Amino acid sequence: MENYASTKDPYSSFRLRRRTPIMSIIPLNNDIDILDRMIFSEIGELDTDEKKLAAIALVNAFLNLSSETKESIAILLTGEEFPEKVHFGPKDRLFSNGRRALASTEFAPLFNNYKFITDICIGKYPDPLHGEWIFFRVDEEKHQDYIRTLLWGLNKNDGFKYGLRYGDYEFSPIGFLKAKATSKAPQDQLERWDQQKLIDEGDDHFSYEIEMET
Repeated sequence: MENYASTKDPYSSFRLRRRTPIMSIIPLNNDIDILDRMIFSEIGELDTDEKKLAAIALVNAFLNLSSETKESIAILLTGEEFPEKVHFGPKDRLFSNGRRALASTEFAPLFNNYKFITDICIGKYPDPLHGEWIFFRVDEEKHQDYIRTLLWGLNKNDGFKYGLRYGDYEFSPIGFLKAKATSKAPQDQLERWDQQKLIDEGDDHFSYEIEMET
């Protein structure tokens, strides 16, 4: 796999390109640090495989949004290109540019996950969202059916009741379903989807314990 690091220390001045057809803002070391802060604030320590899978999905959601909007990760998560401590905070806080935070950056991680995040960004872990970025936290979102039906176009009669679920989050399944239909989805993603559908058919509450390849 091609490495886009620009120095011997890939985490001191990191440069990378998105792995999508649309080239966009190049995340820098500043963005990696902010993503690390977001992961810890939203998920906590990555001490289980499911939490790692949730982190992969969340990071890809923001990389995909960065590709779509041509804005840096820093702008998307803090509202500032070079944020200071005052610019970090909880989800839904209002930025100076008038937008609201899509995720929390309130807490600094106890231990950095720079290598893990970098591996996500360079494609070591395939994007489970296949280019999508809309998501919500299941235990917080009050309008879940609105998002599923009107934003994602899901319909219970079509056999697709929910989006992709990773950890405490549900993500748009549109990209994955297109990849599935064209036989481009990896086998582990197909197996997870099948397991999710079985769980959804029996109980709206879900729990996954799927081992993650390292």
